[in-house]
Amino acid sequence: MRVSSFSLFALACLFGAGCTQPNAQEATSLTPADPAIANTQEDPNLWLEEVEGDAALAWVRAQNTRSLDELTGDKRYVQLEAEALEIVNATDRIAYGVIRDGLVYNFWQDADNIRGLWRRTSLESYASETPDWETVIDFDALAKAEDANWVYKGANCYRPEGAEQTLCMVSLSDGGKDAVVQREFNLETKAWVEGGFQTPEAKQGLSWLDQDTVLISTDWGGDGATLTESGYASVVKRWTRGTPLDVAETVFTGEKSDVAASGFRIELDDGRTLGGVVKADTFFTARYYVLAQDGKPVQLPIPAKSNPNEVYQGQILVSLQEDWTPQGQDASFKSGD
Repeated sequence: MRVSSFSLFALACLFGAGCTQPNAQEATSLTPADPAIANTQEDPNLWLEEVEGDAALAWVRAQNTRSLDELTGDKRYVQLEAEALEIVNATDRIAYGVIRDGLVYNFWQDADNIRGLWRRTSLESYASETPDWETVIDFDALAKAEDANWVYKGANCYRPEGAEQTLCMVSLSDGGKDAVVQREFNLETKAWVEGGFQTPEAKQGLSWLDQDTVLISTDWGGDGATLTESGYASVVKRWTRGTPLDVAETVFTGEKSDVAASGFRIELDDGRTLGGVVKADTFFTARYYVLAQDGKPVQLPIPAKSNPNEVYQGQILVSLQEDWTPQGQDASFKSGD
């Protein structure tokens, strides 16, 4: 039996303190770049809702500068920074790993590898006192070679049963921001796939359907028209290897008021793979859809606060974050079931 693999997107949310009543020293920092914005709104701070707007971003940068100046100006800062660096660069910390095809993969950063190493070792070596690590990607070397400020944001890997190679979409961020580029990488050859899948920079999500097909959500057109009000992708498309990204087929379109939409994959017991879409209505609720044979999305009848996990004997196992009485059934379940 193959356990399902749900490749869901990660969302970052900033919850700030209320700013409708700033004190005198902070009042000027809440003034938008265009005074006309505030004059035409009942809420004088509504311009902050434009998460990618010039005025909102300028205000955020100003608050970052103000906070950093206060932190670095504290006489304890130098010592606390040194202690923190000693902890995060400690060579005796646990090298947490992910097991893939009999090897343990680990992402490691220290004083000599600032951007980090993606590396691997055998299970036997990992269990020893001094594992023999093999470097898969040296991100410091990559950034230097490409004269880029690359920050590793994870790898989405896929190897169907019987395949001879594991392919990964490696996410790289310019300076650590949410927007990334994704590049296809071959784990067996430890090399970027020539002519493989590669995406332009955007806040995006991607899930493998098979080794030649992916579901991708991104900033289609690059003008923000397909982004939600939260700044994430709302349109999911099916993209086939060897074709331009701009001819990918649309399989789902969300609403501007959603948080985001992204694809996922379900692997059934008989080896078949089904594509799906998760639409986050809010940061706490979501709807899950399976793509039928005709390509149309069919919503799974599960609560808004729940997560599909695995498939076992044809049944999807779901974890609940709210009480649930399925329609047409007498059985009821509690949050946590």
